[in-house]
Amino acid sequence: MTAGLVLDNDGIALSARLVDWDTESLGAPVAQVDRIELRGQGAGPADVESLHEWLSANHVALAACRLPEARLRESFFLEASGFRFVEMVYGMRLVLGPNDVAAVAAPDVHWEHAGPRDLPELAAVAASAFDTGRWHVDPRIGAAASGRRYAHWVERSLAGGPQEVLLAREEGRVAGFFIVEDLEDGSSYWHLTAVSPTHQGRGWGRRMWASMVGRHSAAGRRSVRTTVSARNLAVLNLYARQGWRFEDCQMTLQWVPEQHAAAPQAGRRA
Repeated sequence: MTAGLVLDNDGIALSARLVDWDTESLGAPVAQVDRIELRGQGAGPADVESLHEWLSANHVALAACRLPEARLRESFFLEASGFRFVEMVYGMRLVLGPNDVAAVAAPDVHWEHAGPRDLPELAAVAASAFDTGRWHVDPRIGAAASGRRYAHWVERSLAGGPQEVLLAREEGRVAGFFIVEDLEDGSSYWHLTAVSPTHQGRGWGRRMWASMVGRHSAAGRRSVRTTVSARNLAVLNLYARQGWRFEDCQMTLQWVPEQHAAAPQAGRRA
């Protein structure tokens, strides 16, 4: 495999890299376009060719890029390179104050730090909970690889680093979990939030969300942020009812080579 791709000329600034943990989930190399900015007259055919050569040299089976909704020129370049729009996501934010210690609103929700022994149950919840995610809804990839992706996310978060995995139980079983991170600006970020399928439709989402907000407020955090798929209407309505505000909107584009699009290979392992 080659090093990451960097294009920097009068027409375009672009950087891309391979994503190890997504590669593990898909069973084939996965890449991320981290930055793309069109300048002047924009990119030319040679830039498109350079991107494709890098994808081919690394045997990339899936590449993705997330752009602010107004970056249409960049989205046109990516579409000319074979990328396709797969989802819109909303950035959400809740400003906290001294009166937002809402844990009392959910006295039956008790948070604990997850450990390695909890991984099988958490991975099973994660594999089934995110059916609006971009991997899941893209028929070229499919639900199986999407489930592995979120299960691996939980596993990596448990292995250490800045993200905490917190879970709530009912009668010994995991009712849901949050993967959260406290940032240096005084905010907290929710990376993943999930309710077990067996606990959905019973108010656990509402109580867990309120309780976690209370936990952050009691810890002196100033705000909470997260990102939600536009397809996830139930969760968007939950956030809206609890006072969250929409901050921004981003579009995700994905590239899959023709041979993978014709015969998805997301189920195979490396």
